[in-house]
Order: sequence, then C-alpha cells, then structure tokens
Amino acid sequence: MFKGRPPKPEKSEARNRPNREKTRLTKTVAITELHPAPELMNEYGQQEWDRLMRNVSNLIHPQDLGLLEMACRAYGVYTAIEVEMLTAGRFFTNEKGETVLTAAARESKRQLEVYQKIVIQFGVTPLSRVKVAIPKKQDEEKSDPMEKLLSML
Repeated sequence: MFKGRPPKPEKSEARNRPNREKTRLTKTVAITELHPAPELMNEYGQQEWDRLMRNVSNLIHPQDLGLLEMACRAYGVYTAIEVEMLTAGRFFTNEKGETVLTAAARESKRQLEVYQKIVIQFGVTPLSRVKVAIPKKQDEEKSDPMEKLLSML
C-alpha cells in the first residue's frame, strides 16, 4: 500500500538537477572606468560623486550608478542647506514663543538620512565595510601557515 518516503538523492544526483542550480539571471561586471558626475548635480554633490567613485568603483556595477547619483544629490542638497543655515540660522521662534527648527533644518536632516541609508549599501561607513564583500586583488597570495613556520627557523 504505502511505500514510505522515497530515498534522498545522492549528493552527485542533487548537483546534476538543473532546477536546483543556483544561477544568476543576469551577469554583471563591475565598472572599469570612472564615470563623470551628472551635470544636474550641484558642486557639493559632484565633489562627493568623484570621491565615492574613486572609493567604490570596484564594487559597483553600471546599474548601481543611479543609486550612487541619488546619494550624491542628497549629499549636495544637505551641504548646500547647511551652508545656507550658517547665515540664516537653524532655529526660529514661533508665534507661541517656542524655539523650533526651521524648515531648512528639517530638510537638511532628511537629506542626510537619505544619504546615509544609501552609502551604507556601498560599504562607505566603517560598520558597513565589514558587511560588504570587497573583492580581493589578484596580486595578493594566500599565506601558507607552513611557510610561516619554516621561515621562522
């Protein structure tokens, strides 16, 4: 009547099944040249674009450039607002006599949060660098522990 559970396939059989293969749907290649900053970005954003492109160009792919642009735009807006607030001030007194943040200060904070959320994905912050798999240079060789011992003699 009931035969029970079918036997598990051997490891070699499991590897040969095409529906079990882990394949990437799209093959991506990291960008090889530094792209210039988009023209619509302000000067602060363009400077940040140049800095980030030098630091993360080996990690990002062409489809990541839009996300990087959003981060740099947010940084540019944040910096421009901060410069403006140096003269205009960060707080004002409302009709009730309370000291509150200006609209520019709230927008500055929001742009900084957007920037931080995006750059974490690129491994720019110290903690996120640990999480991002940074490709190793091909020149580096794995050190053999036996060679270390022999060199000490």
